[in-house]
Formats: sequence, C-alpha cells, structure tokens
Amino acid sequence: MPDPCAPVAFRALLGALATDPDAAAAVSEAYASLDAAGRDAWLDALAEDLRHVEVAPVAAYAPLASVERDEARRARILQALGASGDALPSREITSALAGGVDGDRVMALTVPLYGAFVEQVSCRFHARDGVRWARHAPLCRAADAPRPGARLDGATLERLPPAVALDELAHAVLATRRSGAPLPDALGALSDLWLR
Repeated sequence: MPDPCAPVAFRALLGALATDPDAAAAVSEAYASLDAAGRDAWLDALAEDLRHVEVAPVAAYAPLASVERDEARRARILQALGASGDALPSREITSALAGGVDGDRVMALTVPLYGAFVEQVSCRFHARDGVRWARHAPLCRAADAPRPGARLDGATLERLPPAVALDELAHAVLATRRSGAPLPDALGALSDLWLR
C-alpha cells in the first residue's frame, strides 16, 4: 500500500529547493543514486507535484540536470524547463583556478547551474603523465567555490582563462588515455565543454 505521507514529504522537499542548498544537494544525490526506472518515476512525480507547490521549475529540475547524463531524460528535463519559461544557464566555465605543486598542476573549475548554485570539478594532473585524481561536485554553493589564493592539494590557486585551463586539462586527458590508465569518472562532467 502506498505511503500517504510520501507526496506531502516530497512536496515539502520541493518547496525547500529554491533556498536551501543542502536540500538541493540531497535531491541531486538521491536522484543520482537511482536506476533508470527510479529516475523516470522521479520525473513523473515531479511533473505532477510541481503543480501543487510554489517553487520555480528550475529549482526542482536543475539538481537533476546536474547529474543526469542520459540524453533522453536530460531532454525531458530541458523540455520541462522550456515549457515553464525557465532555462538553465549555458554550460560554460566561469572560474578556472590553477596552481603547481611537485611538477603537477592542480585545478578547480566552476560551472554555474542556477541561482546561487554551481558545479565544480577539481583535479591534479601532469601534462605528460596524465590525470592523478579528479573530483566532481555536481551541486554546491557558489559562495563555497574556491577563490584565488585558496589552497588545494598543496597548491595555491590563481586565476587562469577557462580556455587555457581546458586546453591544459585536455593534454592531461590525452596523456592518460595514451597510457592506458582509466580516466576518472569525475572528468566526464566536462566532456561536453571539450567538444566546443
């Protein structure tokens, strides 16, 4: 028998998405952990429940878009946003920071999502030896993004033009692939940005 409290709890969560970054991060994580059928069911429930709460569709769909890689579901999310008149910002790196340590580059890249939320990718690599590690935070507060002078894995980060950052990282990705080592999944979040 379905839990009668489930729609009420889900709608309360939706109401918090526009202002509570912890709620948005929790939704992003929960959605990312679902299998294909679970994600489809989430999108079905969202389409129904958004009619009963006062929250901008972008606040409800953006946490999902930040982790969704399936083209059909991503198109469904973008279609729902288009029908509502909302839109996600174009995906582009707005902040690239990098520093050096022990011959390696350490980099932090930020991509805006919506409102005060951003996506972050950080990594450490050597141009010749490839990527050593990479981390992806699909949804976090813009205020928590690294700033010039921040320290990451022993390196002091300074501004770098985003195009230069992507070029440097692309060389490291190529070196990783040539070595036969697996590319960290976290870098998959940037794959669409390399194809421009």
